[in-house]
Amino acid sequence: MADPLDSEHDRKRARNVPTARPGHGLARGGLHYVAALPHAGGVDSALDHSGATSDPAGLVAAITSSWSGPVCPPVRMLPERLHADALPKASETPDLGFAVGLDEATYAPAYINFDTDPLLVIYGESESGKSTLLRLLARRLAERHEPREALVMVGDYRRALHGQLPQGHVLHYAPASASLEEGLNRLVPLLQARMPTADVTAEQMRAQSWWHGPEVFVMVDDYDLVALPSGNPLEALTEYLPYARDIGLRVIVARSTAGAARTSFDPVTRRLKELGAVGVILSGDPGEGPLVGSTKAVAMPPGRAQLVTSRQHPRVIQIGWCALE
Repeated sequence: MADPLDSEHDRKRARNVPTARPGHGLARGGLHYVAALPHAGGVDSALDHSGATSDPAGLVAAITSSWSGPVCPPVRMLPERLHADALPKASETPDLGFAVGLDEATYAPAYINFDTDPLLVIYGESESGKSTLLRLLARRLAERHEPREALVMVGDYRRALHGQLPQGHVLHYAPASASLEEGLNRLVPLLQARMPTADVTAEQMRAQSWWHGPEVFVMVDDYDLVALPSGNPLEALTEYLPYARDIGLRVIVARSTAGAARTSFDPVTRRLKELGAVGVILSGDPGEGPLVGSTKAVAMPPGRAQLVTSRQHPRVIQIGWCALE
């Protein structure tokens, strides 16, 4: 011990432990002990310390080379970078949704299914992978849907997605507040026309057959630049969020973890949380507090995230990486 006062045993006995002789210490009950030195040279050479193994890796290698019985399977680690091409394409998994990463526990693809969970919130610090995930989702959308089936409206004030989206699927690209507000003002009448009326039957509700047209994905990067005290264009969608699955609305919001604790006062963020939006939490400061349910951000490598849904415990995944075009 650095100081006998730190010992759980009697201080006098702790002082008697040799300081320059590794392996000496006090066992439970205050008895002195000497730890055995790992030795791979056999019993006959045990007194010869020249064969002692001070390198743990060398000892493991020696044991491995001598062992002929069954072995434990290797521990699988998530890769530092997972190319999106290694994941199933969205057209191959129509019932599962979009493959966005690799699950640490199962080492199987992790999916986000907008047919069942139309709302998604992404948190992460700078350079953690938020825009990369948005690019991947946009490309998955193009893999699965024709433009007549799904379109995307993008709010991208820092223009991290500029030129990176499947152009045939872009309904409206907004690099500034006025442009985003204009696009949403055109979208709201369409959503209002799709709202179920009193004469819509239960069968029509299940089949969503009382309206026609493409699904609309509203994708907003850097939401902390959009939701300002002076106004938030996305508030125009608040009343439609509870009906998003029924009216073909999909909302994806990405924001920084910095200052995320203050978003509880933002009506859009509060409504997304109340409706059980799926959360993807990339690297961030745990001091910001719970972001989705009781899950906090933690420091992680770029692309590593916690996938949080209302039906499963948080899962650690590696987000698929796609190169800039």
